[in-house]
Amino acid sequence: MIKTIPIFLPGDRVAYITAGPTKELPDDHMLIRCAAEIPVAPDRVAFDISTGDFMPFDEDRLIETVPDIIEWLGDETRKPLYAGCMGGTGRTGTILAILVAQHPGMTSDNAIKYIRQIYKPHAVETREQAEQVCRLTYVTPVPELPELDLTGLAAVWGEPGGPEQPMEPRKGWLDRIREWFLPG
Repeated sequence: MIKTIPIFLPGDRVAYITAGPTKELPDDHMLIRCAAEIPVAPDRVAFDISTGDFMPFDEDRLIETVPDIIEWLGDETRKPLYAGCMGGTGRTGTILAILVAQHPGMTSDNAIKYIRQIYKPHAVETREQAEQVCRLTYVTPVPELPELDLTGLAAVWGEPGGPEQPMEPRKGWLDRIREWFLPG
């Protein structure tokens, strides 16, 4: 069964991706190839992220490829994309959930629930695939943020040790401050 799924892109735009078994690839679509075991003409493949059945994808390849897929989806002049594997469920559902999870504010759990609700109830078949969706939430590059001078905040907030001790920024601390104070 083939379905077309709305993918919400950054900037409140919506794109559509069609998905199902690779053997049902429509003539006017380009393939996100999730399964190498199914022969497909090379000129029909836009992105090859193939992995074994019931397996997660190569994460380094996805980190490189997902921003390109998002860019392709946002370009209305390009052919539509079709994500497919053998049965169109596990691997296909995993890449769909990863793409959905690139929208700011979307959690990995909600991305998986969304794909299972509108695509297939058993999409993202294995624990390893679900964990990969969790790890690859928000891999799309974030625009550069201006540097903030946060040196005075430690003095304003103080530290449990007393006002005379400056607060040492910890990894993640400045990022949380930026999230609170910068529009995102």
